[in-house]
Amino acid sequence: MVGPLVLLAVSCLALSIGQELHVGIGLLSTLVAVAGIAAALGLRGRGWRVRFGRPLADELGLDTVFVRVAPAVTLGAARVVDTVDADGIDVYPRGGAWFAQRASWVIGAVQSARVQVYATIIAGGALLVVLGSVAAGVGS
Repeated sequence: MVGPLVLLAVSCLALSIGQELHVGIGLLSTLVAVAGIAAALGLRGRGWRVRFGRPLADELGLDTVFVRVAPAVTLGAARVVDTVDADGIDVYPRGGAWFAQRASWVIGAVQSARVQVYATIIAGGALLVVLGSVAAGVGS
């Protein structure tokens, strides 16, 4: 609280340089400030704050809502989101992974890792079909 008051005093002093001095307004504002400070010091530790301070410090019991109810609602919503994510959204990648794994097992059972031999046989068979077609005169 001291910082803002010092800033206000310095800014008032800086703005008043070269201005006409209004003694009446200066005295009145100083007296009002001193009366406010004296009232605050006199009421400190008793009166209004002692009687009504506790409910206001506890924020009229509204903290209970934010400390107990809000986390419970949030946790319930988080459980729903987790269930939807696990059972609805993650099914697609898991299903795709399952299908890819089964397909690789089928392909692995059929092939014997001799890709060059397979390619040579297919190319040779295609060449024989073309040569046989040319020799037979098909397409001419």
